[in-house]
This record gives sequence, structure tokens and C-alpha cells, in this order.
Amino acid sequence: MSRMDYDFSLAEKDTMMSDGVIARTILLDRMVGDFIRENPKGTVVNIACGLDTRVYRMKMPSSIRWYNLDLPETIEVRRRFLTEDGRISMIAKSAMDES
Repeated sequence: MSRMDYDFSLAEKDTMMSDGVIARTILLDRMVGDFIRENPKGTVVNIACGLDTRVYRMKMPSSIRWYNLDLPETIEVRRRFLTEDGRISMIAKSAMDES
């Protein structure tokens, strides 16, 4: 966060928003974890990923493939801070783009 040019102070003041983000993160982490356990050779597509770091927090087998999909300008920012490692790929496209 320290490398980003963004004022996070407003988010710190909005406890309802912060609590909502925390609750959503816990719920989605559990759901994705369940999917990975049930589908150890599966593929996860994180649509509208933004700067989500779930893939880096999850314990998953090397057989899982993970695609982070978002608009090109968002992926451009994401690439400045987050890496791909062969199992993790970033796709710079709209979810509405059928290609």
C-alpha cells in the first residue's frame, strides 16, 4: 500500500465499508477454498479482480490455474505491484469481450 499513490484515510474512517470488505473477503476466501479442495485440478477466473490478492493468500495445489481478469487499465496497475508465476495469469479484457 505504501507504494501506491492513493489516500487511504477515507477508507479508514468508513468503518461500515471496512467491515463489509472484511466480511466479503472472509466469505469469498472460504468459497474459493472449498472450490479448490473439491476441484484440485480446477481453474479459477477472478472476474473484475482489481487489486485482489486472494490468489497469493490461498493454499492451493500446483495443478490449479488462476486467471485474474479486468479492464486493461486495471491490469496495467496490477502488473506494477503483483506478479505472475506460470499458474497465475492476468487477462486485460472486459468480461463482456467475447474474444
